[in-house]
Amino acid sequence: MKFILVALLSMYVADFSAPDSSRDQFDLPLQSVTGTDTPLVMLTYGLPVGGATAMARRDIARAFGFSYHAVAGCVVTESLLDSVRIVNRQTIASIAALHGKDWEQRFEKEVDVLTTRYTRALKLASGDPLIISRTTQLEKKQEYLALDVVGISPEGFVLLEAYSFRWSGDKGQKVVYSHLIVDLKRSVVSLTDQVERVYEL
Repeated sequence: MKFILVALLSMYVADFSAPDSSRDQFDLPLQSVTGTDTPLVMLTYGLPVGGATAMARRDIARAFGFSYHAVAGCVVTESLLDSVRIVNRQTIASIAALHGKDWEQRFEKEVDVLTTRYTRALKLASGDPLIISRTTQLEKKQEYLALDVVGISPEGFVLLEAYSFRWSGDKGQKVVYSHLIVDLKRSVVSLTDQVERVYEL
């Protein structure tokens, strides 16, 4: 079965320094999920896709033992397509050997479940007064606040990172403003920290 995926947004790993008490309640199998430290890689091309589905796909891929790596945008050569097909065919065969021939169906089902959770967490966090205020401040400077899932617990807590990207001279920067815990069972958003951290890209 042909398995074609579009590119995911590049994600950057940032230090998470929530207090130990709030960190302990998280199962953080995704702690470094934004990196590409899994041995199997699925190459992608096309327009970057973001949002809850992209985050869920990234995280479930890690659980299945592979990661995505974007190799091109929309303009691709035939030789690049051939290379992508060869690598992805090998990756798909390895994943099937590890997880069975029906792994793609299970993968998509798990992505759907996680997308629903992430969508709800992002919606709840987007309505938080602190996030609304930060969004308004950034939009005045023509910058935009983004939320990324950095962990999820079996109890229904989702850990989010609020950040933006900006330019400082000729260098890009990722600015992390805060981390939030979203309790999906009670529909409650709690701030874990609010220290601005700047990372050079």
